[in-house]
Formats: sequence, C-alpha cells, structure tokens
Amino acid sequence: MSMVATFEARDSFSPDQDPTFERRGPESGFRTIVPDTDADDGDPRVSRIQDQFIDNWARMASAFAMDRMTGRVHALLYISHEPIGLAAIAYRLASTEDACKDHVELLAAWGLVRVTDEASGNPRYEAEQDPWSWFLRTIRERHRREFTPLQSGVRHVLFAARALRDASRDPAARVACERIERFSRFVDEFSRLIDAFVGMGAGTMATLLKTVAKLMPRASGL
Repeated sequence: MSMVATFEARDSFSPDQDPTFERRGPESGFRTIVPDTDADDGDPRVSRIQDQFIDNWARMASAFAMDRMTGRVHALLYISHEPIGLAAIAYRLASTEDACKDHVELLAAWGLVRVTDEASGNPRYEAEQDPWSWFLRTIRERHRREFTPLQSGVRHVLFAARALRDASRDPAARVACERIERFSRFVDEFSRLIDAFVGMGAGTMATLLKTVAKLMPRASGL
C-alpha cells in the first residue's frame, strides 16, 4: 500500500510544512502521506485519484441513505485493481479490521462484494464491477429489508382504520379510512413496481432506462 494514514485534525497541519502531505476529501476527516513512489513501484498519483473517487462515492452513498463508511469500503473494493483483505482495507481507510469487517459483511450479504481466497485462511474481497448489477441488488435488498416491513405496517393500520370506521359515528373516522386506503393502494402498487423492476435483470433494466432517458426531454439547465 502506498499510504500511511494519520488522524491529525484537518486544520492542525499546514501542507506547506511538508509537501508529501495531501488532503483527503471532506468525507475522510484525515490526511494521508503519499511518498514519491508506491511500495510496489506504482504511480502514487493513482492513490490520489482513488481517494477522490472514494470520497465522492461516500457522498453518493449518503444521499441514498447508506452509511458513509460502508460506501467508502464499497468504493475501495470497486476501484482496487485486485482483491484485497481486511488488513489492507483498514490500512487504506485508516480504520480497524473489526470495523471494516462489519461493512464488508453487509456488502457481501447484499451481493455487492464477493470473497476470494477464503480457503487460504486469509480471505480477500472484490466488488461487482457492473454498476447496474449492484444498483439492482441494492434496490432488491432495501425493498426486502425496509419497504416490505413498511408495507406490512400500513396494512395493519388500514385494518384498524376499517374497524374503527364501522364502529364509530364520527365522520373523521370515515375520512381517515378512505385516505389510509388510498395510501395503502399506492404502497402496494409501488411495491409491485419495484418487484417488476428487479425482475427485469440488470441488462434489461439498463437498456430500458437508457432508452427512456433518450426519449425524455431534458430539463433546462441540466
């Protein structure tokens, strides 16, 4: 690995004091020391580009309600030119192996990364390289883990609202029931849409969305 990380505060050190210091992006909270050459004789500029990509990926992950560190681990595994182990992940992201293991296991459970060299006792990890594929898997897992329980909860509220409507003379009970029924139908229709979306497969979904994007008029200013 080409980088040695330090947890010094961002503003406690001036880059002018040592030209080997490079600021990490705003997501990282620490700097890394980039020597003139990598330990494996690689180009140190590659590490800088990777850092920028990892920081931007972390912001994107946060926008989709994913933990930022999970996004950083995913980005590192995606952009690394070969599978890497927990020690290398922790070293590269200035974290601990235990913390990184939790994120890797979550990504593996979602089907976004896979294990290699597991039989050697020193497993290494690599990410799915097709963005459409892991995007689809993320949608499927979030639907199963988050949206399905929400759908079940809305149905329970609907059953209670119907019972109250039948037992109460208050007009508000009828209005509440009608509006909950309307929302429940929306949730069910949206759930079926997600199922259809996921059922397409990555290739078909990508082709469809790209076709739709070409047909849709572009918004002004974009």
